[in-house]
Amino acid sequence: MKKFLKIFAFLIAFILLIFLVSAAYFYQWFNNPLSTNINNENDDKQFLSFRIPYGVNLRQAIKIIQNAGVQNAYELPLLAIAKYKKIDKNIKAGTYLITENELKILTPDYLLQKLVAGKVVQNELKIIEGENWFQIKNKIKNLQQQQKLADDIDLDNENDLIEIAQKFDLPNSYLEGWLFPDTYLFDSQSKTSTLISFAISQMQKEIQKVRLNDNFDGENYSYNHRLDSDYKLLILASIIEKETAHPDDRFLISSVFNNRLKINMKLQTDPTVIYGILFENNGYFSGNLSKKDLSSDTIYNTYTRFGLPPTPIAMPSRASLEAALNPAKSNFLYFVSKGDGDGKSYFSENLQQHNNAVNLYQRKIKNNAN
Repeated sequence: MKKFLKIFAFLIAFILLIFLVSAAYFYQWFNNPLSTNINNENDDKQFLSFRIPYGVNLRQAIKIIQNAGVQNAYELPLLAIAKYKKIDKNIKAGTYLITENELKILTPDYLLQKLVAGKVVQNELKIIEGENWFQIKNKIKNLQQQQKLADDIDLDNENDLIEIAQKFDLPNSYLEGWLFPDTYLFDSQSKTSTLISFAISQMQKEIQKVRLNDNFDGENYSYNHRLDSDYKLLILASIIEKETAHPDDRFLISSVFNNRLKINMKLQTDPTVIYGILFENNGYFSGNLSKKDLSSDTIYNTYTRFGLPPTPIAMPSRASLEAALNPAKSNFLYFVSKGDGDGKSYFSENLQQHNNAVNLYQRKIKNNAN
């Protein structure tokens, strides 16, 4: 019996010793930076990067991190810690960069918190209200050339654009007007097609919100029934975007174009003429619009053609979409810039009033220039 008790005591002591050693090791492992094996050739700075794809769970993510060079990112303790903190299902996809300074403090807890916070490497594509497809296409190409964005599609290849257009049931493969102005964040492994698709999806969502918005009363605004398709809405909204230097004038400018369309009067708006030049010259315009340009017929020239142009001429904002669909109630057919520097316009109901306003405000603009 005594022998048995000695053996039992020895086993208890041995187990306790193992537990204490393990606890001490765990404490040291948990509170110290993880060991890394990094070889960044031709670079004095040490860093570590890895990509967590969408749909990957924490167990799979740990394998990816181990393969990236974190030698003691042990699976079981990391899973246990994450489970205990109830963050095991909260990791975010993306490309992660562990900087040289972060490597010095890369404890297991820091690593898990970074995954949960989604602190991924992010680049950005900023689409500004009123920018056109030519400008945005150049931005995307620059990102591709800098290897910040995967070039899975050729923006000059119509077949590639047709696939995207079909995915969103667009009327044609020309993407002008369809990318919602916003700042889009992405990592270096993101695909161009994914980024463009997301921007189109955002625009379609905004259009639906505008169509469902009933905040515009019947006393001051009218519903533009001529915009019976999303494409027509985009076209008119893009013109308003380019004609609007002051946001308060959007709804009045929309009323001018709506009133002209009602009586089959040409829209006669300079931005469409400029876009026609851009369209025929692969995005190039000298910046000088001449009288000859106004009289030279293109499919976008609203001085020589009736109705809306065939496509949008820019990426419109939510505000311009709302103005296009809900023009102010007015009898205005003309407008001209007041030249006060704030971008506001003067509106007229007939040509004589307009000519008088043009003489007054153009003279004011010349005097201010001198």
